[in-house]
Amino acid sequence: MKYGLNSITLAGNVGACELKNAGTSQKLELRLAVTTRRPAAGGEWREVTTWVTVCAGWGQRAETLARMIAKGTPVLVTGRLECREYATAAGEKRTAYEVAADDVILLGSNGAGRSAEPRRGERGDAQEADPWLD
Repeated sequence: MKYGLNSITLAGNVGACELKNAGTSQKLELRLAVTTRRPAAGGEWREVTTWVTVCAGWGQRAETLARMIAKGTPVLVTGRLECREYATAAGEKRTAYEVAADDVILLGSNGAGRSAEPRRGERGDAQEADPWLD
């Protein structure tokens, strides 16, 4: 097999939503809480939460998503897992894994399952009508 498959799908609640400056563009970074249930000793179940960093978008997409997503928003994210290496201030090498989102779907009563991806040809500026309301 020449190429592998790098695909990930996560459903969880947004714990933090931060719009960051990345050079000349903006990057939206989400901290996603994904909770699962696992059996514990004594036949009981316990909840385990895994926190995942998600790069949800760049530029105009990042700004649009930042207006739509807040802490506690339930989302479904599909994308790919990426790895990056960096050095701490002390010079230690570290590795970080994050999800580069291809699609972010808002779940629950506010999002009603709609994709947070703007339609083709629509910019999503504040002066324009909300493209998801028609």
